[in-house]
Amino acid sequence: NIQEITKVMFGRDKKIQELVINPKDKLIEKLHEENCSLHHELYKQCRLVDKAEKYEKEKQSILATIPSHNSKEAIDCATLIAKVIFLSRKGYQKDAILRELDIKLCEKKINEFNYTCSDTIDICLYSLFTTNSFEEAIKKVISYGGDTDTNACIVGGMAEALYGLNEKYIEQVNKKITEEFKKVLKKVYNQ
Repeated sequence: NIQEITKVMFGRDKKIQELVINPKDKLIEKLHEENCSLHHELYKQCRLVDKAEKYEKEKQSILATIPSHNSKEAIDCATLIAKVIFLSRKGYQKDAILRELDIKLCEKKINEFNYTCSDTIDICLYSLFTTNSFEEAIKKVISYGGDTDTNACIVGGMAEALYGLNEKYIEQVNKKITEEFKKVLKKVYNQ
């Protein structure tokens, strides 16, 4: 009898649905929710590690600045430079760094030797973010005049992190520095 067979099959299918498929679907749904929760937690942990790394870089920049430039302005500028270097080494692009650090570029004219950190940082940031290579950034900041060696050092540190350094410069420097300095550089760049 077809009706009897259909009833049995329907009953069997309903039992399979209740006893096998529904519990498996619930398990899959629960696993999916746990997986999403785990991904969210991992994301939060990664953000926390990033914040800790940023804080550590800020702390190091402050400790390095205090002996020679113990003012709030100098410490703020050194911290900003450290943040630019940190984000550059993390792979951030120029526009993302500008956004992340809320940097507003302005080109200042220098009519005399620049003594203040605010004059120096503006020229350095403008030179860095309006060029496309290490060499360009250094040439641009030097062209402004003022405290050219300090400005070039500041831009050089940021530009190396953002653009990288041509191998020919590394080879030239390695010919002129001691083995002790070479070891320090290797240690820093192999982290």
